[in-house]
Amino acid sequence: MEYDRIYSIRKGEYFADALKRAGKDFIPTNCIINKLLPGLGATHCELTAPRKSIIIEPNVPVIESKAKVHKNSLEKNQDKHYKLLTTPEGFTKIKEAMQAVDIDMYAECFILFDECEKLVQDVHYRDSIREPMNDFFRFRDKALIS
Repeated sequence: MEYDRIYSIRKGEYFADALKRAGKDFIPTNCIINKLLPGLGATHCELTAPRKSIIIEPNVPVIESKAKVHKNSLEKNQDKHYKLLTTPEGFTKIKEAMQAVDIDMYAECFILFDECEKLVQDVHYRDSIREPMNDFFRFRDKALIS
């Protein structure tokens, strides 16, 4: 298990570049990533990762923006490595759909809680934002990113 690792991102690089230098091809599991700067491509890194992913974004406009910007990544991965983007409130629908088709999402999918700082910032007026956390730690592969 890794603790307190710092991966520097050099000028002109993206999140994936720093991971590659550290010997990692995509976001590692069982970690909390505090990337400090927005727009470094952490979500893009997961959208192109060769695995099935559930990515929880804080709100619908963020999902729409990422889906538009990363359209090619989503289409390229859809056959074997599907990517499901949802809000915290929409997570229940994914959970129910997975159960309906007998997919063990906890074993088959990587879950990424993007912009996880919103849990703390918004929970006082948006109580349902914390609902996915009831399931988060049941996933074999998972990460929080801020």
